[in-house]
Amino acid sequence: MPCYQVHRRTASWQIVALIYTGLMLASGQLYSTIPATVAIAAQLPDSIGGVFTMREGITSVTIQAKIIHNIVLVPVRINGSFALDFILDTGVSSTLLTEPAFASMLGLRYSGKVGLRGLGGGEPIKADIAQNVHLSLPDITAPRLNLVVLPPNVLSFSEMFGQPVYGIIGYDLFKSMVVEIDYISQKVHLYRPDVYRVRKKSVAVPLHIEKGKAHIAAQLADITGKHYAVNLLIDTGASQAISLFGTDIPLPPRHIETYIGKGLNGDVLGRLGKIGGLTIEAFELPTMAACYPDSAALSLRTSSVPWQGSIGGELLRRFKVVFDYPRQRLYLQKGRDYNKPYEYHLSGIEIQTLGVGNFDRFVVSHVQGSSTAEQSGIKVGDELLSINGTALKMLTIEEVFGLLNRKAGATLRLKIRRDNDLFRFSWQLIDPL
Repeated sequence: MPCYQVHRRTASWQIVALIYTGLMLASGQLYSTIPATVAIAAQLPDSIGGVFTMREGITSVTIQAKIIHNIVLVPVRINGSFALDFILDTGVSSTLLTEPAFASMLGLRYSGKVGLRGLGGGEPIKADIAQNVHLSLPDITAPRLNLVVLPPNVLSFSEMFGQPVYGIIGYDLFKSMVVEIDYISQKVHLYRPDVYRVRKKSVAVPLHIEKGKAHIAAQLADITGKHYAVNLLIDTGASQAISLFGTDIPLPPRHIETYIGKGLNGDVLGRLGKIGGLTIEAFELPTMAACYPDSAALSLRTSSVPWQGSIGGELLRRFKVVFDYPRQRLYLQKGRDYNKPYEYHLSGIEIQTLGVGNFDRFVVSHVQGSSTAEQSGIKVGDELLSINGTALKMLTIEEVFGLLNRKAGATLRLKIRRDNDLFRFSWQLIDPL
């Protein structure tokens, strides 16, 4: 079954965008966010003057964001362009453009190349570096940033989100501002660091920031009750609750093989199992499903500070989250969803959208081996037309995942198109954990 977690009405796959020495994109826990796990295998030049500043006379900015599959999208303008939705990702140390077809329109001039090493094997991919790029969000600007531009047909998020998504922005913004994410209102609040005041109900968690990525210390209990002190990457570009390295935290006795996502060079696989709980300062979080990427991902842990995994949006969305990189603090305050159960998707299929501009067709991009979906006859490339009698034509990808999200024991009834033929499939959802 796919390694992503969902709550009752929202599909949370895992788009995992991490940039380890430069960048690692992982989307597998999101549903078709096809976890692209990418790592920059070369040292990127530091951004020249790469600091965002607010418009004179203001000390805070509120940005209306979009949150899809627990991933935050913010509007970014490049060299005065129209607003382009970018993933807001604490796991990336460099700003990345994933749609290179727009490069010439944006007036980008390349100054060099950088090697990208992705999961799935294969040779490194060469990306372009554009220097002195002008980036802006509402009321804030950075006039001279570096931008990494992927080559064509390497990695696209638009089909995964069901809308145009052009890239990823991370450390360049977080190092410049205090950043608050309100998952409920779908808003991002930016504050000038010199005027930000901590809310009284917030709990401060020390951050360790290395190479543009933030880590926190936590206590993890496995399913048998054994406790581990862990150092975890904070990754707003991941939709799952938690991912762990099996070499550090043993796999639970009961686990399943799972599809984690698609890397630059192929599919990324791993395992899914449950942990007993996680404690972050005063917050004691209950049992939840955890993803364990296979050994190929371990090569991306290039850090002088040992870390055992990462936490993402399915966990973070339970809080109002404030990232204060200048003071190296993470501030957490319980949100409306704090006590909602951690659930995980049982359908056994991944989907993504098709359709130029409209993104109104939904196709199966992966079928989990040995799942009830595979046993029922579902195949990659099947186009979903209806789920339990509900036509999908006018729905968003988030709404489609809401229809697929059922509890164990429920029955899924799918009408699909395969080539020019129509088929109907049904199967009962089973919880393998």
